[in-house]
Amino acid sequence: MSRARPPRAALISVSDATAEGRYLPLAVGGLQALTSRTFGRRLECRTFRCQPGTSEGFPGRVLKEVAAYGPRVVGLSCYVWNTEPVLALVAGLKKRLASVRVAVGGPEVAAGREDLFLRAGADALVFGEGESAWVELLGRSLTGEAWAGTPGTVTLRDGRPCQGPAGVFVERLGSLPSAWSEAVFQGVPEPGTSAAIENARGCPMKCSYCAWASRRQVSWFPETRVRREIRLASRMSLERVFLADSDFFLDTPRALRLGRFMRSCRVEGGPRWVLEAGLRRLTPAVLDVFDHPCFELTVGVESLSSRALRLAGRGPVRKALDAALAGLAGRRPKAEILLNLICGLPGETRQSYLKGLDAVLAVPSVRLLVFACQALPGSRLAGQPEVTEKMARPPYFVLATSTLPGRELEALQRLTLQVYLLVNHGETGARMRELAAQGRGSVTSVFSDLVSRLDPGASKALDLAWLRFRARPPRDRHFLTLDAADLLKPGESERLFRGVRPALGLPVGQGSRG
Repeated sequence: MSRARPPRAALISVSDATAEGRYLPLAVGGLQALTSRTFGRRLECRTFRCQPGTSEGFPGRVLKEVAAYGPRVVGLSCYVWNTEPVLALVAGLKKRLASVRVAVGGPEVAAGREDLFLRAGADALVFGEGESAWVELLGRSLTGEAWAGTPGTVTLRDGRPCQGPAGVFVERLGSLPSAWSEAVFQGVPEPGTSAAIENARGCPMKCSYCAWASRRQVSWFPETRVRREIRLASRMSLERVFLADSDFFLDTPRALRLGRFMRSCRVEGGPRWVLEAGLRRLTPAVLDVFDHPCFELTVGVESLSSRALRLAGRGPVRKALDAALAGLAGRRPKAEILLNLICGLPGETRQSYLKGLDAVLAVPSVRLLVFACQALPGSRLAGQPEVTEKMARPPYFVLATSTLPGRELEALQRLTLQVYLLVNHGETGARMRELAAQGRGSVTSVFSDLVSRLDPGASKALDLAWLRFRARPPRDRHFLTLDAADLLKPGESERLFRGVRPALGLPVGQGSRG
């Protein structure tokens, strides 16, 4: 007699809608490993992956695959960039599988957003760290116990939201199974696939714009485990591997040890290691280890406005920025270093924003990454009176503040996008910085003068880049710093830079170098 098939659970990983959205799903991969370890043969679990912007027939294809698998429980991890696809999947699952129970967790599940998911059909919302709640929900589904009252969740009881007791943190992070070493990530990934490794959880900062709901103290995964995962990742055909920390350098000696280990694991064609770093971490000792082509350091500046930084819960950064840039001035970094700004922070003015933008644009050895400000649910920024207008649905962009009316904020976003298109074009950017250094003003003032002297064809191409950006779905407008190739066709881009050359005093008729 054949053994009866055990009950099944499914996890669905929903990537973003871009080519960069191909990644090995760390969150649901970890939950799958935990499910297998906890329940063994009593419960099967499988992960389904979909990428709405590139998958044919979304959500129909993945819904058909999940329905054929026949799970009793389905879990999804929701982020600000995939909220709408997750809601579509929840509604589709409930329509196709009448008896399935759906649990949704992730950073987007925050206080005040319960109705958004419950109306779509979710049976449970998981707040904060999801491991304990996921295991509890699965255990209850096996025994027939009601989900209402599960710690760390909101469920429905008699059609009304039922708040369970507070969830608990995993104190011993090393007790969690690894998606890397438990054979969840198997096979050869598609070209361009990225992945993530957890080195720590928690953050000591209390930034107003951050929605890390847990506010837990920083806890570390065992260093031996992190090294093992680094070694495994280095042997896979991955494009990038993110170390999923709020700041990889909070424990600098540990970071230096791991950095040396990453370099020792480096193989030809191996991944680039992507690390978050506080501005004050760019010390000579850190750069001696991490100034290597295999690293990408993303560094938070956010603003140079003392008022905006105070409202954001951040300290002054001008001295730290000057020190970091001075340290970089003596070398041409081999690592890719990205300095982050946020456009539209409460307390920011046009003048203070342009001051910060120019400070970063003036440095040729670093890249600029500008985010559109978001009032994320669960963040302090979302409730600040200085935010006078914001989107009510994901991605919750700030549309106006008390110091930046809507039209002025949009004008700054447009200027940021257009000036970056030119500065990021090698020869054009070098010439704009050269003119600024010669006393023509800042890079942005050089840009304003340049725009006034563009011929109609080049001016039209520059305007077209902005119009194409504005036509994108909101979920694809997080970043204001894009390449010309992201927004313009080859002929349009060529026309733009052909018109820019005489306006900048560059020889006409020579090939432009990007």
